[in-house]
Amino acid sequence: MGAVFKKSCMIRFAHCDPAGIVFHPNFFVLFNGLTEDWFREGMQLPWERMSELGVLIPVVSVHSDFFKPFTIGDQGEMRLWVSHIGNSSFTVEIEFYKGEALHVKCREVMVCIDPVSRKSTPIPEKLRERMTPFLTEA
Repeated sequence: MGAVFKKSCMIRFAHCDPAGIVFHPNFFVLFNGLTEDWFREGMQLPWERMSELGVLIPVVSVHSDFFKPFTIGDQGEMRLWVSHIGNSSFTVEIEFYKGEALHVKCREVMVCIDPVSRKSTPIPEKLRERMTPFLTEA
């Protein structure tokens, strides 16, 4: 298995709905933060510097499964790895645990696009090299 990027996360009041559990769209905000941290800390490619590589990297597909709720004050660990690297797109897998229990998992497909034409473009070699250690193909 390739490297797994891990980050702890505390569930805050702002993440939760009136029932006291995480309002599901907030998981996507948390996962986006994890992805930014992976770029910055895991690959040493800060998100705000992607323009230097000549690409933008939007999410084009998301699939999530919610197994158990998180509540205010819960401490969890998010884990991210890459399951596929294609010509212009790549897939990240994210799992969010509380202790040993898997609560949420998410698959995101991201694609490199040209910032001017907004059309897909090959993954820059520097990005491909930095993400390859996180690759674990099924």
